Amino acid sequence: MKKRFMAVSFLGAMILGLAGYLTAPLQAAANFPDYLIPAKLNTMFFEKKVTIVLNTKAPVPATIAANSGWMVGFDTDSNKNTGGKWPQIGADYILSVINRDGKWAVSIKNVKTGATRNIDGEVMVDKNNVDFSVPLSELENKTVFDWQIAVVSGDDRKALPERFRADAKSQKGGNYDDYMKDTMKM
Repeated sequence: MKKRFMAVSFLGAMILGLAGYLTAPLQAAANFPDYLIPAKLNTMFFEKKVTIVLNTKAPVPATIAANSGWMVGFDTDSNKNTGGKWPQIGADYILSVINRDGKWAVSIKNVKTGATRNIDGEVMVDKNNVDFSVPLSELENKTVFDWQIAVVSGDDRKALPERFRADAKSQKGGNYDDYMKDTMKM
């Protein structure tokens, strides 16, 4: 059965002490639980949003390690020399999806301006599948961009070495509606 967790506000994230995940530099980390490690990644564009779809190496438990989750760097200008320095991109925006005691805190930081906002929406978890969306308006309405994901566990964070390209016009394989029908099956 699909579990839905509502995102807490950025103020809630501040109270939980998660704000540092939006500004701290990426650091190498030794070990992460398999439920945080993406085995497959994809993007889906639907209704003026981009959804990050990740399949983890192990099912995500209802309660995970404190302050754990993912960060996604979006390079909307395709310039590695601008924005936050990630291994393969210059992140103009950084999405933070962090779990604390069963509640997801979802925020986005505009690296250019330093402004951070909460993202209204849900993080959907179904065993090994995790989906979270970003309104394209938060990414300058760009439908073509590079992105990179980092795993976060406590004070440790590490970016996966791969850079991915998202392009709404060349999106291949089923559509988001078909994906949701398949994931909703029991």
